[in-house]
Amino acid sequence: MAHGDWYRTYFREPYNEFYADYLLSPHVTGEEAEFARRALGFGNDDRVLDCPCGYGRHMEWHWPALPGIVGVDLERDCLKRAVESLPGGRFIQGDMRALPFRSGQFDAVVNLFNSFGYFSHEENRAVVREFSRVLKPGGRLMIDVANPTPLVDVIEEQPRTRQSVGDLLVTEDWSYDPETAVLANRTQFEHGSKRTDRSYDVILYDADRLTEMLDRAALGVERIYGEFTGEAFDPAESTRIIVVARKR
Repeated sequence: MAHGDWYRTYFREPYNEFYADYLLSPHVTGEEAEFARRALGFGNDDRVLDCPCGYGRHMEWHWPALPGIVGVDLERDCLKRAVESLPGGRFIQGDMRALPFRSGQFDAVVNLFNSFGYFSHEENRAVVREFSRVLKPGGRLMIDVANPTPLVDVIEEQPRTRQSVGDLLVTEDWSYDPETAVLANRTQFEHGSKRTDRSYDVILYDADRLTEMLDRAALGVERIYGEFTGEAFDPAESTRIIVVARKR
């Protein structure tokens, strides 16, 4: 099992190098960023929070058409790479459980790429409350997570996966505890003669539990998508749960 604060070390280099240079193509980033823009209806003057922003790949896509976008991440290595990629961007180190912004500051918040469920249930609820707090009334939120049902089926059939991209080999061991809804992942990156081991444990939330959490934070779910192509959510088949909610 990963240590309780795994997120404080998991995203350190060379994680960002591997994802930026090998594992996440500009096409994937563009598809995700453009979908978020359309689904949330970004205006050029909107203030948008990308949290966590990672190494700034979505922000770089939106820039400079969306100059009011701000990125927050806890990991300094992510922010260092983000600033190098987008020198004109605004990046801030911060924890999404206690965002460093005043209330009602943003028109939209985006939380993409399985970046929810890192903490305990209560702390995850705190994240949702913080997203709601920094949004203006009528502001929009997008949360994108994996759909547990098909993911767990895949894990049961294939608990170890291997992916080779160029000279990078990624081996992942997966397990899921149905009682706690915790997905455990152990990743081994092999790059030339170097090996890097990382691990994480995240809570998987289904659409109903996400909807309940958002509702308690004054965020009304308006639509749930199942893919970044815009398909409607299918609980049994969709690979993603992409929730769009609005602050009441």
